[in-house]
Amino acid sequence: MYNKKEYNELQNKRNFFDERASSWDVLYNPQILQRIHSIFNQYLNCLEPPLLDLGSGTGILIPEIKNRFSDKDFLVVEADISKTMLKEAVNHHQSDGVLYTQADGHNLPFKDKEFNSIVCFQVFPHFHDKLRVMPELQRILKPHGYLVILHLMGHKELNAMHKTTGNAVKKDKIIPAEKLARQLSGFFSIEYIAEQMDLYLIIAKKTADELAT
Repeated sequence: MYNKKEYNELQNKRNFFDERASSWDVLYNPQILQRIHSIFNQYLNCLEPPLLDLGSGTGILIPEIKNRFSDKDFLVVEADISKTMLKEAVNHHQSDGVLYTQADGHNLPFKDKEFNSIVCFQVFPHFHDKLRVMPELQRILKPHGYLVILHLMGHKELNAMHKTTGNAVKKDKIIPAEKLARQLSGFFSIEYIAEQMDLYLIIAKKTADELAT
């Protein structure tokens, strides 16, 4: 599944996020939460449950997602490599319809065609082999389901931030949204791309033609 180098990198990242879990929510002040709300309102009305929040951290997106679905339809899976992050999410967001699982995007423990939507919020640079993650995301997404890759800054700003954040993530980078979208186009139909200093957004759709790939 992993070679020794990959396994050590994964362990280092898991430890990095475990250590920061208790203070993670401080990064998301009311202004940032309002900005997330505005992005969802403007761009992400396409999302439908069941939804996978991959790289979910402490569950920052749970209230935003929950407000979009009726209680009857609400089903969200919070998945993260950090068990401590997930524990914080459980403590902060006790809600019916939310499931929590420790998982790595390179080898997802889900059935084929299990989700109508996948949101990767602030996580994509941390995948060491993004081309290995893409077919996994395609596999677990239902026909005509949506994949969203979202960051609150552009790729240059993200890469510069990670470079100074800590050894475990200093090499975690993401390429420009247009280039990443071209890579994703081998697995999905690209619906929307935007990148600026304070936004990185790709919306992709799994179409019927891609089911055979």
